[in-house]
Amino acid sequence: MPETLVREVIKQNHDLVYVAHPGTKRTHDLIALHYWWPGMRKSIEEYIRKCDPCQRQKGNREFVAPLGDVQEPTALFQVTSMDITGPYFSTPRGNKYLLTFIDYFTKYAEAFPIADQTAETCARVYATQIVSRHGTRAQLITDQGRAFMSSFFQETCKVLEIRRTRTTSYTPLRMG
Repeated sequence: MPETLVREVIKQNHDLVYVAHPGTKRTHDLIALHYWWPGMRKSIEEYIRKCDPCQRQKGNREFVAPLGDVQEPTALFQVTSMDITGPYFSTPRGNKYLLTFIDYFTKYAEAFPIADQTAETCARVYATQIVSRHGTRAQLITDQGRAFMSSFFQETCKVLEIRRTRTTSYTPLRMG
């Protein structure tokens, strides 16, 4: 490829909205599908190093604020999470949601069909299906869903001596 077109080819494969300023490797891979020139990788690295939006977005990341310490579980059911998924198609028993429960130590998961998302339903299933079989443990992680934020659910956790931690709304619960 002629040296006079190098900058334009890199620009077309890096700056446009639909490619969204990919990094050096990805930009190189995109360009390599159709073009080649001597020192191609070096030209791309230099272009991206001088790209203002990339430097603003992908600059020095050592100043990123920490999200907080995550307790690594060392025993069964020490750190667990619970969430509601759905609505799904209604079952013959009228259940439209699933109350999911995950143990972070073993990655053990259970899902319980429920008819509604009320705090009473979630607390009842948690107490009768989880606590009755696995006991009360140190930490339960939930999102900020209405059922989990209710005073009823909070009181249930208090009575069962369960320490609750909340994630931000609409954040999937992740395991290491």
